[in-house]
Amino acid sequence: MKFDRRAALRMLALSAGGGVLPWWAPRRVAADPGQVPLRLLILDVGTGVLRGSWEPDAPEEGPAILRGSEWNFRGPHSVYAPYKSRATVFQNLDMKTAKEDPTPGDNAHINGHTHQLTATFRPTGQGALGGGESIDQFIARSLNQPRPVTRLPSLELTTGRSNQRGASYAASEQPIPFEREAEEVWNRVFPSDDGDAAGLARRRSQVSDFVKGDYDRLLTALGAEDRAKIQQMQDLRRDLEVRRTTLSPRANRRPSESILEPYQTLGRDVHDAEHYEQRVEVMTKLAAAALYADATRVVTLRIDRPPDDRFGYSKGRWGTRDWHDLDHKVSGNNRDRDLSDPVQAVDLITTMQRLYAEKAKAALDELASLEETDGQSLLDHTLVLVTSHIADGSHDITRLPWLVFGDGHGAFRTDQYLRFLRTWKDDRPPSFSGDQWRSRGRPHNDLFTSLAQAMGIAVDRFGEASVATGPIEEMRA
Repeated sequence: MKFDRRAALRMLALSAGGGVLPWWAPRRVAADPGQVPLRLLILDVGTGVLRGSWEPDAPEEGPAILRGSEWNFRGPHSVYAPYKSRATVFQNLDMKTAKEDPTPGDNAHINGHTHQLTATFRPTGQGALGGGESIDQFIARSLNQPRPVTRLPSLELTTGRSNQRGASYAASEQPIPFEREAEEVWNRVFPSDDGDAAGLARRRSQVSDFVKGDYDRLLTALGAEDRAKIQQMQDLRRDLEVRRTTLSPRANRRPSESILEPYQTLGRDVHDAEHYEQRVEVMTKLAAAALYADATRVVTLRIDRPPDDRFGYSKGRWGTRDWHDLDHKVSGNNRDRDLSDPVQAVDLITTMQRLYAEKAKAALDELASLEETDGQSLLDHTLVLVTSHIADGSHDITRLPWLVFGDGHGAFRTDQYLRFLRTWKDDRPPSFSGDQWRSRGRPHNDLFTSLAQAMGIAVDRFGEASVATGPIEEMRA
């Protein structure tokens, strides 16, 4: 048989479409089922929380570390009260990289989205895309080196009607689309071949004999340059196939497919209160199920905005164009401006933000309902980061209302409220007058460093090197 480049590509196509080479047998992760892995769930919950409505009560000046009965949740965050013992709340955590990025974002929301999880400057001249790998992808990639430990490195889900990219980036200028179709997520997380490794290998062997018999002769017949390219492709396929056939000891934890039933009745383009509730519930259950079955250890779930009728807004109310316009007019220094009833307007936006928090809390409930092999819950073995791409509707990217739930298998002390000192960029003493917000708080890079370390990854900094200062020592147990 004569081999050329076209034959090589055709052979690779056949083997990729038909199955895995015989010596790539399905395997299980070499892990003790009694050793429960730590997972990471990132919840992206919209446009933040009104400044002044959520911060725990504390003395107004200087840094603070409050623990136990010294602090409590306020405002929209009050829904998290049942999980206070697991929580770490931050004040003066800033998207410092977004403040100092020399390349302006195309708009304020893009500015936040491109820094939210990357904590890295945008590429020069590129105002619409992030400039580096996001923390979820960095952790997922690191966990799966030098060999895969889960079939899916990570999972990115949205409850919205569009798979528009979110804050996750594989690398600079490489945003990751979020999956929105529940059936597609189910088939990816729980493929029909799960649990039938022998059958999977048997079916794929139909073309494998052809590939194995001729592969060595193909490589010797090619020139050095072509041989290197083919080998690189083959190495990539090897990694992909190992992932496809990687089965965790927890892989048999398939939930009933009935969890999809509410979703299957939905109109794809309907955005009313009932459809919103069902879509969020299904995607939340799928996110938890993927972590529980150890199909992946990193999930990012983007929770879409509630529809107007869910929180009582109607177009034109108080002279506003839409909910977004109203959010602007009650946030930051705009509050009370051009509104006939500012108190009711603030209450309405607070209701929307409380709904976001309720959906994040429902994810915590779902994790808490699943029992692990050590008798604890999946929540006990998951770090949950609640995040947003701006701090509130004023597009502020300082004083982020972010939270972390979980101790990271003892890495973190919980039931804490941490308020960081604000300083001027030129290291002048901090001001606690109205000008203090033009100073800088703790860069959010440092939170990502702490999360990565808790996940067992040896890293001293994450994101933009000129901004990051290191892990947040106050979080450590």
